[in-house]
Amino acid sequence: MSKRQSPFIKAGKLLALSRGAYSDYCVDGFHVALRDIDFAAALDEYLAEAQAKEPWQASDYFECDKFTAFLIRGGYLLAVDYSEVHLGDYGQTPNWCDK
Repeated sequence: MSKRQSPFIKAGKLLALSRGAYSDYCVDGFHVALRDIDFAAALDEYLAEAQAKEPWQASDYFECDKFTAFLIRGGYLLAVDYSEVHLGDYGQTPNWCDK
């Protein structure tokens, strides 16, 4: 099985960081890339740092939140304050609408 190509994000791009699968899938937030990001290279950098601090981190269990914090702390990403507006479900208008 071949690896998929690492995401490469250009500086200034808005992106959503997601994780999980199926019912566990979620978007962890929206961010702006402050510089060009090669996610494979950034992950290698993070894992080297994490393994030096907590040897089990790099080999046994990957913590997405800590990688996100690394990207923000390292000047790769800026977290964006955002709101969600739910526009309805199952063919119904939103519950905040009087229609």
